[in-house]
Amino acid sequence: MRRLMTFILLILAGLGWGLFPAEVNALDTQAHGFGGWAYGWTNGNKYLIGDEDGSYTNSYFALNLSASPYEKLTANVQTIWQTSDEGVATDLDYGFAEWAFTEWLKLRIGKVKSPFGIYTETWDVGTLRPFYTLPPGFYGTPGAIATKAYYGLGLTGTRDLGSSWGLQYDLYGGKMDFPEMTTVDPTTMTNRQIIMNLKNAAGARITVQTPLDGLSAGVSSVAGDETASSVGNQNLLNMSGWHILLCGSLEYLRDPVLFRAEYGRMRMINGEDINYDTFYVEGAYKFLDHIQAAVRYDVKLIDYKIQMPISNIPDENKDLGFGLNYWFNPNLVIKASYHYVKGNVMAVPSDMAEYLTAMLTGKFKDSTHLFVFGTQFSF
Repeated sequence: MRRLMTFILLILAGLGWGLFPAEVNALDTQAHGFGGWAYGWTNGNKYLIGDEDGSYTNSYFALNLSASPYEKLTANVQTIWQTSDEGVATDLDYGFAEWAFTEWLKLRIGKVKSPFGIYTETWDVGTLRPFYTLPPGFYGTPGAIATKAYYGLGLTGTRDLGSSWGLQYDLYGGKMDFPEMTTVDPTTMTNRQIIMNLKNAAGARITVQTPLDGLSAGVSSVAGDETASSVGNQNLLNMSGWHILLCGSLEYLRDPVLFRAEYGRMRMINGEDINYDTFYVEGAYKFLDHIQAAVRYDVKLIDYKIQMPISNIPDENKDLGFGLNYWFNPNLVIKASYHYVKGNVMAVPSDMAEYLTAMLTGKFKDSTHLFVFGTQFSF
């Protein structure tokens, strides 16, 4: 972290900060919105947005605002409202300022959208993906290795390399909070919300655009001091110390074809605790102008290298999904999908007593069928 901060300060000093003079503009503002609603049903376990009773209350709306009061300055903010069976939640996805020295050197500072993998910067934009939910192994809990934003500062930029090659890079440092997850506290036999974060983090991402129209490949990495804590039992997961997260991405987007694949892993740098490995492959094809067929295979594997509070904790989640979508236009889509799921890292009983019994005995219902029907829109 100290080296990254020194690097950024040296660049700013070398450019003389480039802050003044700057042209004052008439306030240039933009507003965008991303939303959706979906019904989810499963044959028993609770998984993603579905349960055995059928869940109708899955909805969200994210409002994105940007303003450019000066020639080189852009302020960005995004807030999200979500409803589920657990209630209503509101959160600040990100809020940051960007100063553009040049197209290949921009400074971002604040709560900044995370440059890690493919979907982190478009997390809520359902009209940019073929399934209602993001790939759960990579972006879902427990064990998500990606998060929407980081607190700190970073550099980003793009560069034309010639001969139809292009490069986008990101360097950043600060703190990252990962989505909360639920586990069982053996001392009280109750559910606990676990908060995981990465402090003093330093990360980088490089994405290369190739001469083949629509094809890009990228690598991402971030390392920092990770902790997992829960109110009432601070060491429930016994995770602390320096960890590194790695990701490789491949994407091909050219109508009517969509293809994306990512592999990610998390390891402790000096020692061993819990290893995460995840990957997904998804493809989609649009035909008859409005209809899109999609398929996705998503895997999450967890390897517990340390003694856990309960010995029967699930360690895998495998999701094979098939989707059929109707696109009214690029900003409005109706989606239907079926998912066959093996494993219980993410598919668990809805009833708490059942969940606790399954954790103690290891007798989970290890296969789950999920049906999702809904809509997503953007403007």
